[in-house]
Amino acid sequence: MSLLLVDTPTGIQALLNVHVSGGYFDPARVVWDDRADGALPTITLGGMVRAAGPVLNYSQARMNIHLAALAAVATVSAKQFQRALESLGYLSTAQTAIDAGTTAQQIEWNSLDTVRRDSTLLATLLGGVLTSPQLDAVFTAAKGF
Repeated sequence: MSLLLVDTPTGIQALLNVHVSGGYFDPARVVWDDRADGALPTITLGGMVRAAGPVLNYSQARMNIHLAALAAVATVSAKQFQRALESLGYLSTAQTAIDAGTTAQQIEWNSLDTVRRDSTLLATLLGGVLTSPQLDAVFTAAKGF
């Protein structure tokens, strides 16, 4: 697997694992690709910008964009989340991942009134089957339901 740091279309900065032969749908949004740039240095996710060559710098302006984008899609109702999963074709994949979780995780998930983008439970249950941009898209779509 290769690691990419990308600026998603929603403004959120994300780390993505892609197959060695894979890529990101918009190469212009790739900030770091470990295949070309080497191992990713220590970063502050959300605030990284590319300097000349294979160097990343922290930018508070970039972090402000990231935080604003997270706030815009941070919390939706559980019903909105499910409808968005269904509308984007991810519901079956998500349900399979939830069913594979521990009993405690399933109980917690099924009792949620709201789903937060920064939820550890969300990352644990769905982070392995949906990419960060896919989850961003779910939260963005959920706002429309």
